[in-house]
Amino acid sequence: MSEISKRTTDSWSSEKPCGLYHLSAVLTSDQLKYATDALDAADWRARFTRAGPNARKNGAHMFAPSIQEKIGTNVNQRMVVGTPDALFKTLEAMVATAQHDFPDDRYITAFRPESLACMRYFKKWDLGFHFDSKVDVDEAGVVFMGCFGAVGLVRTFRFVNPFNQTKWDVVTRPGDMVIFHSDCYRIMHGSLPLECDGPFYSVTMRRSDGCGYIMGGKRGSSAVAAEAAAKRFKQGTHEGASSD
Repeated sequence: MSEISKRTTDSWSSEKPCGLYHLSAVLTSDQLKYATDALDAADWRARFTRAGPNARKNGAHMFAPSIQEKIGTNVNQRMVVGTPDALFKTLEAMVATAQHDFPDDRYITAFRPESLACMRYFKKWDLGFHFDSKVDVDEAGVVFMGCFGAVGLVRTFRFVNPFNQTKWDVVTRPGDMVIFHSDCYRIMHGSLPLECDGPFYSVTMRRSDGCGYIMGGKRGSSAVAAEAAAKRFKQGTHEGASSD
């Protein structure tokens, strides 16, 4: 599937996908500060050393901590720098909040945070639209994303469905959490260029059997995920819930 640009999707109609949750201000001011301080002090490095000049400017290609040392998952060692306790405890609290608030959502209650990707964004940096990894177990296709940074920052996360040309924007702020699974996991997602100076941090948590970094090979590739998404869409196999 060819690359899809922000300009292309701007004209698409808005339709909220099933399986999307946006929880605003789930952290206390202290939790947000401690986690942001930990991210500010992290050992940031390029995620893809052989990426092109545009990719190197992309905030999504700045990679920091992994939960590998805390949970024991087999994440690429080059990416491992350790997870500060302040950040780890904050993420645990975010997951616990979601599982308390949505006890009837089997995707959320079955979620285990086993891999972690931290991305840093500055002004005009974005995240290109992409599919996540292909997963063989539905409950593994779940992403929890926490947002961190200084109070007042704003970043727009966009979900796009290239099969019916629809989009849905989620305006996030530090202290927010976004969860997506089922139908929402099977379409593309990315973010619009950051309009403020930053840094704005997004921290994504996944199960090990839903993490492309760990799965590797074809099951972890976006291209294979795109093929699986197209097949599911044509078959009309959709399910899930959504919440503001």
